[in-house]
Amino acid sequence: FVSKVLRSGAAYQILKVIDTKSETVRVVKVISRSMIYDDKISSDIEYLLKRKQKEYSTSRLLADFQTTFDWFMVFAQPRITLRDVLESKKLMPLPARHVREITSQIISAAHSLHRRSMLHLDICPSMVELASFSTNVEYEYTSNSTFQLRLSLSCASGEPIQETDFTRRCTKIYLVFHGDAAIAGDRNIGTDQYRAPEVVLGWASKFRTDNFSIGCVMWELIKGHALFPPCEEERNYIKAKIHAFKAVLGYFPRQMRERAALTHEGLFKKSTGELQEPWDLSDGLKHFIDGAEEIEVAIRDIDIYHVVHALTRLSPRDRLPLCDVLTMPYFSERTY
Repeated sequence: FVSKVLRSGAAYQILKVIDTKSETVRVVKVISRSMIYDDKISSDIEYLLKRKQKEYSTSRLLADFQTTFDWFMVFAQPRITLRDVLESKKLMPLPARHVREITSQIISAAHSLHRRSMLHLDICPSMVELASFSTNVEYEYTSNSTFQLRLSLSCASGEPIQETDFTRRCTKIYLVFHGDAAIAGDRNIGTDQYRAPEVVLGWASKFRTDNFSIGCVMWELIKGHALFPPCEEERNYIKAKIHAFKAVLGYFPRQMRERAALTHEGLFKKSTGELQEPWDLSDGLKHFIDGAEEIEVAIRDIDIYHVVHALTRLSPRDRLPLCDVLTMPYFSERTY
């Protein structure tokens, strides 16, 4: 039976279900065959089955079946995700090397999808699964010049390790992916705090839409809290998100302001191009806007800043391609 609707769009639903026979939790993606071509769904299934044959892959597809009107894809429920790590007081804050290694793997996984002309569009901590939750104890040098013991993520025994692989000092991760059939045209795709501006504004999603979400996840790994506050309960969701974006990432480029003014009347002032006053937003969000630091102030390490900045530019065309992000000094000149 269905225990929860995880996500839904015009042509699909992603459901958390409980198999009463095996008493196991599964994730089921239901796609409308009247709205999405069978060829597209079949292509997704073929890709996911190929990935399933590889260790620590992005696919957890268990089965698929179809009825006259719908196609069902059954996935295993993620076991331990990055959300569990972020909520663990014993593991947070993560060592700098783990932030770097996990971010590198997320970027590589998303880039692998993009090279196959596939979009993820819901990259967030809950969609990043750990191959292992193994830990070890290590000494950490603190700011008061002493050593203290702390828990740290480690590779699982038997996990394949290569000398050129970032994962040799941290558990391997993979991106939970349910295929991109039916999601590319969904205007409400993604998770609130990780949505890119173009998604919020109802514009077409692109490959670099995933870049923005990765930047938000990287920030959370570094800081231990989300880059933006939740806005789904705001009366004017789009206005709330745009104010939150500006507070952290600065002014919107002129081209984006002009296009947004055509599709969302009253968002920007016609005379100056400034955002309308946030008088109708919640007190909590107004407090965030008033006290938010822009990322160049909040991130002191110049290499880290350059990566987060390259991923979270407000305009998709200004975001650096993922293959170029991985060549930046933060990843190529590692220190531990």
